[in-house]
Amino acid sequence: MDAETQYPNRYTEIPPNGKVCAFTGLKHAKLYSMLKKGGEAFSRVRVANLREPGKARGKTIFHVGDMLRFIDEKAKSEKAEAEEMAAVMEMAEAVEATA
Repeated sequence: MDAETQYPNRYTEIPPNGKVCAFTGLKHAKLYSMLKKGGEAFSRVRVANLREPGKARGKTIFHVGDMLRFIDEKAKSEKAEAEEMAAVMEMAEAVEATA
């Protein structure tokens, strides 16, 4: 997606265990691991736990636009790293061929 991409401004719940999020395609366990404290998306995606006072459990929701933006940026970064590695390998092969 380009710089002018409009991401949805909405929240959705983390799907039940074994189910897939309709917006990201990620499963319950992967979303929790990415969004928990220390997870790779923790500082980039807004998360709220809707828990009633005194209750041990609640419903965890996350911002869809933040998560899609995070995934897009991660994909761009990984593509750039792969392209850089390919260029380095190409240069190494060229040096090796001339030796």
